[in-house]
Amino acid sequence: MTHGRRHSDRQAYLEHLQAVAELLLRWGRVASVKRQIDESDKQPRRGTVPLLTVPIRLDLPNELVKSFRP
Repeated sequence: MTHGRRHSDRQAYLEHLQAVAELLLRWGRVASVKRQIDESDKQPRRGTVPLLTVPIRLDLPNELVKSFRP
């Protein structure tokens, strides 16, 4: 993996995006995330270390969040 990059190659990046999309669908958060992206004036900046990101609230139910814990 290259320093400053999250993914080793394009395929790894696309697989990560697919996994995120599947989770958003499962959790019923697609519309909320799309709305936040449309309404945001922030943009991620590539090539920065650490990578500068745009936060997105998922507002997941407590029961779901608790299920993530071991």
